[in-house]
Amino acid sequence: MRIEDFHGAGILLACVTHMAHTLPRNLVFGLYNYVGDELPVVKNPLPVIAGEIRLPDDCGPGLGVEVNEAILKDPVAVIEASHA
Repeated sequence: MRIEDFHGAGILLACVTHMAHTLPRNLVFGLYNYVGDELPVVKNPLPVIAGEIRLPDDCGPGLGVEVNEAILKDPVAVIEASHA
């Protein structure tokens, strides 16, 4: 399986890394990281070490990355659940 993260700004990279870690290692052909520094959406992107991206042992709940909320703008939409 080849998993592509085309300019996912760190959040998508964390998502596909979690997905790749659910597969047997011999089935993952490659995970390609196209995260650019010009859009630092996460404060602690998952590092590429020796050509591999591994989840940190202290990943904790969620994706294991911290969103840099300071660079985000106002939401385009807010969806609230209706209590009918």
